[in-house]
Amino acid sequence: MKSSRKSLASNKVLLALGAGVVATGAVAASAASLGSITPSGLGTSTASVSGCQSGSLTVAWNVAPTYSAAGGAGSTPTYTTTGLQLGGIAAACQGKSYKVTVGAAAGVSLGEGSGTTTASSTTTNVTGITAFDSARATSVTVTIYNT
Repeated sequence: MKSSRKSLASNKVLLALGAGVVATGAVAASAASLGSITPSGLGTSTASVSGCQSGSLTVAWNVAPTYSAAGGAGSTPTYTTTGLQLGGIAAACQGKSYKVTVGAAAGVSLGEGSGTTTASSTTTNVTGITAFDSARATSVTVTIYNT
């Protein structure tokens, strides 16, 4: 009887291992079928991809900051703003749609703005961003695209 129990237990272990191998293979096969994200597909990144802008953009805070004492003794005062100016926009990107995200440490979004770049101008004013503390801003991500 002990021998048949050992054999049954061994079979169960082998069956479980085989199921695990099959499940792992199925997951790997389905992941491989996802393919890669192309510039015409949907994805997110802060890296540049081939498009209308080959050079760097500049960012300047163009809306006068508003001072806030931050509400109490010992608090750090802040300067909030609601807009920025993008500069250095290539001619091929002028008159196209854009989306701007102002980021803080750890990828936290401080605010977003969108619109259309100014036609025949290397600068565009981005306004209407939710007020944010400009001292917390560590990155600005810009996407320029056709609509």
